Amino acid sequence: MRVTQTFSSTLFVLILSGCGGDKNSFNLVCDTDRSIEYFDGEKYSKTNEKESLTFKFVNQGLNEFNCSVWADSEIRCHQLIEHPVWKLHDLKFDRVSGQFYAVRQNGWHTDKVRNTTVWRGRCERADKAKF
Repeated sequence: MRVTQTFSSTLFVLILSGCGGDKNSFNLVCDTDRSIEYFDGEKYSKTNEKESLTFKFVNQGLNEFNCSVWADSEIRCHQLIEHPVWKLHDLKFDRVSGQFYAVRQNGWHTDKVRNTTVWRGRCERADKAKF
């Protein structure tokens, strides 16, 4: 569980600052339901929590994520880290409905430990403009 807490506090919860009405640079504030599934090779556990997330987009980018889709209808970003622990992060923002979906999967190449976190929720720009 410590990996999840550290990740949430350092990567997803970003500093909130105002960004005017720019279509390519803005902050999104998302109210989400977070589901965490953990398997250590023997035991399985699952928890559900509410979580508020803030994402700071700058020039159609998001920190260390690759935003491969930037369309009027949606934004999709991903990140893959392969060593020493593989991590896959996928983010999808529906610009029409405000719906948000994200999944993060962590695993170790040498054993069966897996950690999957899923966020589902709704986002809006911090300045209340359409994103």
